[in-house]
Amino acid sequence: MLRDRGTMKWTSLMLPEHVEMMKKMWEEDGKLPPPSLEEQALSELNDACIEAHENQAVVRIKVYSNGELKQLEGTITHLIPQEQSLRMVTVTGNTKAIAIGHIYNID
Repeated sequence: MLRDRGTMKWTSLMLPEHVEMMKKMWEEDGKLPPPSLEEQALSELNDACIEAHENQAVVRIKVYSNGELKQLEGTITHLIPQEQSLRMVTVTGNTKAIAIGHIYNID
């Protein structure tokens, strides 16, 4: 069985700029697109944020950041409608500001 090294065998013949561009292209292939939630989903997220803020409940929020989904856990301390964002204190004690448009899910 032939075991091909793919593009590795050709990198010695490529310019360094081309190798760098290919690495960037491979990195971008693995990235997720930013969330585009419908009106109903945004309304549900808004209701969940308000309820968690009023009850000072610990929530898990999935947030879009640089093509990845990150999960934060903590309590929501401020809701800022003018900026369309919220502030939360994580379980580690860090304060995070999160744009509402970057939130995928709240548990």
